[in-house]
Amino acid sequence: MVERMSKRSDILMYILRLSERLKLSVEVNNLAIELLFKNQEIVKNHSPKAIACALIYIASTLKNEKRSQKEIGDALKVSEQTIRKICKEIKFF
Repeated sequence: MVERMSKRSDILMYILRLSERLKLSVEVNNLAIELLFKNQEIVKNHSPKAIACALIYIASTLKNEKRSQKEIGDALKVSEQTIRKICKEIKFF
């Protein structure tokens, strides 16, 4: 449980860092964080950087501040393929 909490805080840090680097709005941040808390099962299966990239990609697309997977991945050195793989696992309920 402690490891999961630490990983979540790392993901939150990367979400904020990515949003700042890509000049995204607070709404994108908030949606990415909301998606994280609704998809706890992805935390144990992937790296914090990769999860943050996928969440930012989805949130920016939904909020019409679209950034490419390449642009997002380059910011944290995560491959586009990894971002796509994680995006397929995220639920939008």
